Amino acid sequence: MRIVKNGDVHVSAPIGMPRKEVERFIVEHRDWIAEHVVHELCHLLEPSHNARFHALMDKYFPRWCEVRKETHRICRMSSC
Repeated sequence: MRIVKNGDVHVSAPIGMPRKEVERFIVEHRDWIAEHVVHELCHLLEPSHNARFHALMDKYFPRWCEVRKETHRICRMSSC
């Protein structure tokens, strides 16, 4: 996992990753995955990161800000 210049967190997995590793990744990062999916779905309703977008995130994933901050904190600690 790594944070790029605009603050987004990107996760990549090699092609052919063993099933057990994929399953472990999903379990360990389920909050981040959920936040990211809701984030992208909210963009279908509001393309920019304005107040309406944040209100949608608050409505559909109330803990989104907490999850994003924790993800960034973990990533900084692991130097990803």
